[in-house]
Amino acid sequence: MSCGITVCDLKKNYRHVEAVRGVSFEIGHGQVLGLIGPSGCGKSTVAKALAGLTKPDGGEATVRGRLGFASQDPYSSLCPGMRVRDIVAEPLIFRRERVGHEEAVREAFSQVRLDFDKLSNRLPHELSGGERQRVAIARALIAAGGVLILDEPASMLDYDTKLEIADVLRDLVKNFDHAVLLISHDIGFVRDIATHIAVMRDGLIVEAGGADEVFRNPQRRLTKTLLSVSLDLGGYLSGDTAPTKRIGGIFMKVILLLFLSIFMLAACGAGDSEPYILEPVRITAQQAEEMIADGGVIILDVRTQDEFNSGHIEDAVLLPLDQLREQIEAVAPDLHQTILIYCRSGNRSATAARELIDLGYTSVYDFGGIIDWPGKIVVPSPVT
Repeated sequence: MSCGITVCDLKKNYRHVEAVRGVSFEIGHGQVLGLIGPSGCGKSTVAKALAGLTKPDGGEATVRGRLGFASQDPYSSLCPGMRVRDIVAEPLIFRRERVGHEEAVREAFSQVRLDFDKLSNRLPHELSGGERQRVAIARALIAAGGVLILDEPASMLDYDTKLEIADVLRDLVKNFDHAVLLISHDIGFVRDIATHIAVMRDGLIVEAGGADEVFRNPQRRLTKTLLSVSLDLGGYLSGDTAPTKRIGGIFMKVILLLFLSIFMLAACGAGDSEPYILEPVRITAQQAEEMIADGGVIILDVRTQDEFNSGHIEDAVLLPLDQLREQIEAVAPDLHQTILIYCRSGNRSATAARELIDLGYTSVYDFGGIIDWPGKIVVPSPVT
């Protein structure tokens, strides 16, 4: 039987949250499925079910072949005390493959465009974010025996580095015949990589088809919106679009404002009753620290009451997820108030952020479940 992935009526619940509600798709040998959707729609839960990291509550998630998996967080997915060469070699050590060990590692470095002689003896903290992500991909390539899952491989990287990762992945899929699941919230990122596209929302696949077909003729409102707001779609493509890969800071801000305007107009548009949710902005530790330094930011520590009992972030507003709607107006009565959301689970912070957007708040930033809290800030407490 050839290598591949089969997902059939997959379901997964977290307490009272239906993270995945009956997802089905198949990826054959040599195919690349771009699984696209907003934060919290269930994409990563599907990946974790395929990797055996979470047990489905219903349906099946089957991998035919040896799986290589690269997670979205290059900061916590690499052991901080291991040399880079040993991290990439981990699958070989696990399989007890000693013959051709160093040659295989060198080849993996080359495939992701890393200089083995320069970087192989470094520790993860001595690498840039883009280099760490390439190390994670190289390790996944070493592990893979026909099946590769890449979960948001560029979500935490800056624009230029994301373009470099897109170039690396484009070359990899051309040179390998793996069955690949490529997960991203940015549909433009997968444009020149995926052979097929599936768009998820609220735990369901709402549109699927060949990549060219979906890009030329999207059928669902969400797909059209994702296409319209994808950052510089042409910048991810090869060939004569290469000059667009270096965009100045001021020009990027103009582009972001333009896309935000398109997004807001789409939200108010008539004649298409299909609902969708404006997504909060995901930010990095550095951006969060800059926001805190500027002041005027309300930080929400959004978790369940049981989690509060086991400790919480000092000086943040303690807002239980099940009380969010009841208390948020007392905490932030101004709908234009800048709100930074943190919690221990990325899915929960995304859920809370989407609720705030749905309530009408316009400056919501999702900082949850990915990186460590950057510092302290004194913020108002909820009114009781």
